[in-house]
Amino acid sequence: MPNTAQRLRPGLMTSGLLETWQGKPLDLDGYLALLRSWGLQTLDVFQPFVDAVGAETLRQHANAHGLEIACFYVQADLITAEPATAVAELDKFPRAAETALTLGSPLLFTHGSQHAYSGADNLQRYKRRLAEALDALADAPVTLIIENAGALMHSADQMLEVYEAVASPKLKLAADTGNFYLWSQDEVEAVRRILPHTVHFHIKDYGRRWLENDTPRARATLLGAGSVRHEEILQLIRASEYSGTLAFERAGQDDPTFEASVRRTVQWCAADAP
Repeated sequence: MPNTAQRLRPGLMTSGLLETWQGKPLDLDGYLALLRSWGLQTLDVFQPFVDAVGAETLRQHANAHGLEIACFYVQADLITAEPATAVAELDKFPRAAETALTLGSPLLFTHGSQHAYSGADNLQRYKRRLAEALDALADAPVTLIIENAGALMHSADQMLEVYEAVASPKLKLAADTGNFYLWSQDEVEAVRRILPHTVHFHIKDYGRRWLENDTPRARATLLGAGSVRHEEILQLIRASEYSGTLAFERAGQDDPTFEASVRRTVQWCAADAP
């Protein structure tokens, strides 16, 4: 099993099974064994992975390989103006909490709204709907987390505005180091500001960044070799009381840095081991 005494635990965001590696086919156990052999301890799991293999099966097989599910993702539109759609989107949260419980995940991550919307009015609606989602989770043993992402909420100011407005003990923050950089935020200062309320990290690295149709773009690169100031961020984390996952986020299925970046994540976490 993972070293639970280790304060920083290396993880991976994974939307589904990697079917081949270096030309060899992988089944579920082969994929999980590969990840564990690289030193990973936790997984962030998206709905398609659960749909493909089943929540109970995924948990059992992951645990058998010494991996735990740290976070489960629910895609929900919390800003839609269509009343029937809004009700349906809120209904996703209790069901997602049940899936998280089956997976053994203490964290439920909501995504979708940040990338689809922007603007102050939509941010206000997001706060209200987020509060409603938390009401729907009142009896669920999960913590809901939100991250800096997309045009709606990409700054520490916006994250803290939402967090303070909702003011629920069941809401915490997830910091995405690469997203802060992508949106031209000072990623070190942003992490410093939200760190007291942060219970999860997503880490990735970028080189050159540019604007394309007023949308920021950046070239993904090997973790630790790009422009994101991870050394300073790690110093902040290690000096804080943060204890949890650093989950590497792959650039895509064809990411050539996949293994090396995962191993870098493991190395960073091991440097904090007792």
